[in-house]
Amino acid sequence: MNKSLVYGLGTGFIAYVITDTFFEFLTFFGPSMEPTIRERDIGVGEKITSFAKLRRGDIVTVTAHDNPSQRICKRIIALEGERVSYISSVPIVDDEDNLGTDFVTVRRFVPRGHVWLEGDNSAHSLDSRQYGPIPLGLVRSRVIIKLLPMRDFRWFQSTSEDA
Repeated sequence: MNKSLVYGLGTGFIAYVITDTFFEFLTFFGPSMEPTIRERDIGVGEKITSFAKLRRGDIVTVTAHDNPSQRICKRIIALEGERVSYISSVPIVDDEDNLGTDFVTVRRFVPRGHVWLEGDNSAHSLDSRQYGPIPLGLVRSRVIIKLLPMRDFRWFQSTSEDA
């Protein structure tokens, strides 16, 4: 057999195994992570394995809790055992049946084996504030590179210390 053919097939096989096992190409949809990640940006995710240590600030892709065929992309805000607080609006009705809005501080605890996720664009993000902590088993990859568009190319690193 031709030596260059064997070399090419071997190189292709190794590249396939590496990308299939350790990395994935990602296309992002929706406004929830703007301006960090925009609609139709393309990136690379490091697949999560048992060796990976997730950190507060990591951007991750997750299997949607309500639709296993859908992936969402959010930032880790809190890890298991941590507490998180956020402001939430609640509808109120006054004595004259006028509908209004009040704001309350909500405090939540992240249970063992879960993370708290939020989009960077909080006004346009459905995230843990609506559906609670996410099981670690649904986390698929950590976004490590935004490839396209090239003018926005960047490496992502955690924004905080190990937890």
